[in-house]
Amino acid sequence: MTAEQKDSIASALITQKFNKGENIVNEGDQAASFYIIKDGTVVVLKDGKEIRKMVKGDSFGEQALYYNTVRTATVKAITNNV
Repeated sequence: MTAEQKDSIASALITQKFNKGENIVNEGDQAASFYIIKDGTVVVLKDGKEIRKMVKGDSFGEQALYYNTVRTATVKAITNNV
């Protein structure tokens, strides 16, 4: 990726913070964003059951954007300042 491409992507990013227990996305909601975890830990829930944890550097939300569908899982912050 060129420096220009990286700068273009970086300029489109928006920082959001979520606190422990707060849902970031909800299963069944229409997708509108892609997320990259800058800090903290989240849990991914499908039908209310934990399927995995994600940490700094992980990302989520691309599948629903690619296919213009709804979210297939809920993602919840399990630490503060995610």
